[in-house]
Amino acid sequence: GPTSTTSTTTGTNTTTTTGGPGTLYNVAFDLTDAVTAGALQFEVNYSAAGGQFTGTGATVVCTSPLSAGGAFVSFNDVEASTQLNFAAVAIAGFTGPTTVANCEFDAPAAPGAGDFTITVVDASAPDLSPIVPLPTVTVSAVTPK
Repeated sequence: GPTSTTSTTTGTNTTTTTGGPGTLYNVAFDLTDAVTAGALQFEVNYSAAGGQFTGTGATVVCTSPLSAGGAFVSFNDVEASTQLNFAAVAIAGFTGPTTVANCEFDAPAAPGAGDFTITVVDASAPDLSPIVPLPTVTVSAVTPK
């Protein structure tokens, strides 16, 4: 998670203070449309949320209930561009509306659902046909951990 570091140098003495992380929140992402998907990919821009997801790259602290149903799920947090990437593939498919991901977010104050901009990049049915129009993914809840 994020930390704040302040260094002060006076003469030959340097004092460094490292602040701890903010408060941890669970951010739940839901597929809101009544569709059966075999694959779903979306991006989350969190630059307006005032914090960052815990962990970086593929080690971001996220889980997906889709995994219990046999889906392969991958997350990648690119902190430099404040973008979280999500991808899921399930041969048997998964049907919305359903929660597709829960991620740990570290911020000094609770972000709102509107602070996360979600762009669905790709969605297809289990038979690989494209889902048109692309389904909607929203932040359904931001709750303290």
